[in-house]
Formats: sequence, C-alpha cells, structure tokens
Amino acid sequence: MSANLSKPLRRCLPLRIALWVLIAVLLCLMFYFSGQDGSQSNSTSEPLARWLMPRLDLRLEKRDAKQTRVVLEISQRIVRKFAHFSEYALLAFLLCILLETYGLRASGLWAWLLTVLWAVGDEAHQFFVQARSADWWDVAVDGSGGLAGAVCACFVVGLLIRHRLRKAERLARSAQRNGEEETMRA
Repeated sequence: MSANLSKPLRRCLPLRIALWVLIAVLLCLMFYFSGQDGSQSNSTSEPLARWLMPRLDLRLEKRDAKQTRVVLEISQRIVRKFAHFSEYALLAFLLCILLETYGLRASGLWAWLLTVLWAVGDEAHQFFVQARSADWWDVAVDGSGGLAGAVCACFVVGLLIRHRLRKAERLARSAQRNGEEETMRA
C-alpha cells in the first residue's frame, strides 16, 4: 500500500493497541497449543473430527473398527491442517493491518515473512515437546495460510483507502460547487 494513501490508518492509536493485544493473545494461544503433548493434542482435535465425519457423509456405520479409526485419523489430520491454515491466516491478516498503521511499505510481504518465521519457530518448539515432532509440512500449510491472510488484509486496506479517497473527492467536489455558487452570487 502507498504510504501517503494510508495516512488515516496511521493516526488510529486505538486500532494499533487493539491489534497488538489481539496478536499477543493469538501468539500465546498458538504457543500453548504447540506445547501440548501428543495425547492432549489428539484430545483437542478428535471431538471435532468425530463431529465432522457424519456431516461429510462418510457412512461410518458401514465400516469396521479399523476402517473407522483410519477415517478418524484422516479427519483429525484435516482438522489440524485447517486449524493451522486458519490461525496463521488470522495472524498474517492482523500483522498486515498493524504494519499498515505504521505506514510500512510492503506490509503484506512483511506480515507473511513474520508469519512464516513464527511457523518455523513453532515447529522447532514442537520438536522438543513429548510425543510431538517438527513437521515441515505444517510450515508449508502455515505459510499458505499466512499468504492468504496477508492478501486478504491488503485487499481490505485497499478497499478502505479507495473508500476514503472517494469520500475526499466527493467533499472536494462539494466544496468546489459551493465556491462556484459563492462567486456567482457576488
């Protein structure tokens, strides 16, 4: 985003504070979930996977126990990857908006890079957690989510800037018309 177009965003201190708080809370939650051991992590994603399976019409009642377990494991993997993608998309979205409030050029790129850096750190952290491992595929999923979040944030910022420019143009035209009316009266 162009620095001179996003000036109104830079003046918004309450927005900055809210974004810093949201990002801090999100990072703490991500660190907490990353620190769970394998069984805790499974107990978090398994209920959602069990809820999701019948809604995907996987016809579990026609499967034996082994097939059901395999379907459950696949469903859990999908739930986890979607969670990774979503949380990193949200992180990049918030970071991009925050960086934009500081007028940083290429805020979307910086937000994505910071998100990927956090993803690498997250996987390194999981390497040291019992019954967990570093999965570099997760970094790719996280990076993809970060890219999607950064692109969405740039789009939203672009829409906000366009809206503000149109509003400024309308006000300028209105002021010009009022000025013309004043000169006609004189």
